[in-house]
Amino acid sequence: MNIEKLASLAKIKLSRKEKEKIEKEILEIISYFNKINSFKGSLTEEDLVTFENRWREDIPEKFKEEDILNNIPKRKDRYVKAPKIW
Repeated sequence: MNIEKLASLAKIKLSRKEKEKIEKEILEIISYFNKINSFKGSLTEEDLVTFENRWREDIPEKFKEEDILNNIPKRKDRYVKAPKIW
Protein backbone atom coordinates (compact mmCIF):
# COMPACT_ATOMS: atom_id res chain seq x y z
CA MET A 1 0.00 0.00 0.00
CA ASN A 2 1.59 3.27 -1.11
CA ILE A 3 0.15 5.80 1.35
CA GLU A 4 2.64 8.46 0.29
CA LYS A 5 1.37 8.31 -3.29
CA LEU A 6 -2.25 8.53 -2.08
CA ALA A 7 -1.37 11.51 0.12
CA SER A 8 0.39 13.16 -2.81
CA LEU A 9 -2.62 12.64 -5.08
CA ALA A 10 -4.91 14.05 -2.37
CA LYS A 11 -2.44 16.92 -1.87
CA ILE A 12 -2.25 16.36 1.88
CA LYS A 13 0.71 16.02 4.21
CA LEU A 14 0.69 13.19 6.72
CA SER A 15 2.91 12.45 9.67
CA ARG A 16 4.48 9.01 10.04
CA LYS A 17 1.84 8.09 12.66
CA GLU A 18 -0.99 9.25 10.39
CA LYS A 19 0.40 7.20 7.49
CA GLU A 20 0.59 4.09 9.66
CA LYS A 21 -2.95 4.61 10.96
CA ILE A 22 -4.41 5.24 7.50
CA GLU A 23 -2.61 2.26 6.00
CA LYS A 24 -4.01 0.02 8.75
CA GLU A 25 -7.54 1.38 8.21
CA ILE A 26 -7.37 0.97 4.43
CA LEU A 27 -6.15 -2.62 4.78
CA GLU A 28 -9.06 -3.33 7.16
CA ILE A 29 -11.51 -1.89 4.61
CA ILE A 30 -10.00 -3.96 1.80
CA SER A 31 -10.19 -7.06 4.00
CA TYR A 32 -13.86 -6.37 4.68
CA PHE A 33 -14.62 -6.03 0.95
CA ASN A 34 -12.70 -9.24 0.25
CA LYS A 35 -14.98 -11.03 2.72
CA ILE A 36 -18.03 -9.63 0.93
CA ASN A 37 -16.63 -10.65 -2.47
CA SER A 38 -15.98 -14.20 -1.27
CA PHE A 39 -19.62 -14.70 -0.24
CA LYS A 40 -20.92 -17.82 -1.99
CA GLY A 41 -24.40 -18.06 -0.53
CA SER A 42 -27.67 -16.96 -2.04
CA LEU A 43 -30.06 -14.33 -0.82
CA THR A 44 -33.79 -14.71 -0.61
CA GLU A 45 -36.44 -12.01 -0.58
CA GLU A 46 -36.61 -12.39 3.22
CA ASP A 47 -32.90 -11.56 3.57
CA LEU A 48 -33.31 -8.15 1.99
CA VAL A 49 -34.10 -5.09 4.06
CA THR A 50 -36.64 -2.77 2.53
CA PHE A 51 -37.32 0.79 3.47
CA GLU A 52 -40.54 2.65 3.11
CA ASN A 53 -40.86 6.37 2.71
CA ARG A 54 -41.12 7.64 6.26
CA TRP A 55 -41.20 11.31 5.39
CA ARG A 56 -44.29 13.36 5.95
CA GLU A 57 -46.04 15.08 3.10
CA ASP A 58 -44.73 18.56 2.49
CA ILE A 59 -47.58 20.86 3.43
CA PRO A 60 -46.88 24.45 2.41
CA GLU A 61 -47.73 27.19 4.85
CA LYS A 62 -48.47 30.79 4.07
CA PHE A 63 -46.43 33.51 5.73
CA LYS A 64 -46.36 37.23 5.38
CA GLU A 65 -43.20 38.36 3.61
CA GLU A 66 -42.58 41.09 6.17
CA ASP A 67 -42.76 38.58 9.06
CA ILE A 68 -40.06 36.46 7.40
CA LEU A 69 -37.87 39.45 6.61
CA ASN A 70 -38.15 40.69 10.20
CA ASN A 71 -36.52 37.42 11.38
CA ILE A 72 -33.42 37.90 9.23
CA PRO A 73 -30.61 39.47 11.30
CA LYS A 74 -28.83 41.18 8.39
CA ARG A 75 -30.67 42.36 5.33
CA LYS A 76 -30.93 45.20 2.90
CA ASP A 77 -34.42 45.86 1.63
CA ARG A 78 -35.72 42.42 0.59
CA TYR A 79 -32.24 40.81 0.34
CA VAL A 80 -30.38 38.75 2.92
CA LYS A 81 -26.88 40.06 3.68
CA ALA A 82 -24.25 37.35 4.08
CA PRO A 83 -20.45 37.33 4.15
CA LYS A 84 -18.57 36.84 0.90
CA ILE A 85 -17.61 33.24 0.29
CA TRP A 86 -15.03 33.54 -2.49
